[in-house]
Amino acid sequence: MVELLGIAQRFSHLTTEEQRRNINTALHAYSRERGDQRERGDYARVWAALLLSVPETLFTDEARAAGLLEPLAHGEPAATGPLRQFAALLHMQLGERLREQRRTLQVREQLEALKAIERSILERTQIERTQMRSK
Repeated sequence: MVELLGIAQRFSHLTTEEQRRNINTALHAYSRERGDQRERGDYARVWAALLLSVPETLFTDEARAAGLLEPLAHGEPAATGPLRQFAALLHMQLGERLREQRRTLQVREQLEALKAIERSILERTQIERTQMRSK
């Protein structure tokens, strides 16, 4: 797990092309190993999700990362190894980020709706003033 954290930490400092290669490598490892030994497949799954969750990169895809972690985070209760515990923690954090993004989007949409109402009122007021002057 320490290795995964080091990979994620270094990832944000790589060039865009190096980031792309790293993500492709992680996703390829996940797709290749998900049918293999469960532990290796789980490691590859967390590796890919972790890279996809690194903030402020061109490849940040928190929804996809959360989807990759879902089976580990909410899987078998008996499987409580460190990797699965870390996956559950990361999944929880990603879920919170996604909820916050949805809330932010809702507030922006509400603000835009209020601005449209304001514009409509101002336009109506302008029309009424113009009509009153022309009488």
